[in-house]
Amino acid sequence: MKSPIIMNHNTKTIPVASAPTSGGVVAVLSGWGSHTKKGPEAEILQKRNVTILNNDECNKRDASILDTQMCGFDGRGTGFCN
Repeated sequence: MKSPIIMNHNTKTIPVASAPTSGGVVAVLSGWGSHTKKGPEAEILQKRNVTILNNDECNKRDASILDTQMCGFDGRGTGFCN
């Protein structure tokens, strides 16, 4: 970032999870990630509503992840794993 974030009524911190998230939780995903597995990163901040999947469900979808990672999908073919 070019400058530090100033905390106010529009910007707040969120706590880091202390335990794994179970599957079925709906979450908002945002970031500048790529639209495809090896494609270029987005130039504009992206936002998606996704359903978090448990690790077994992720691995069944060929999204091999570690126990320390999580994944989710939006039901339209868009997802993430990190």
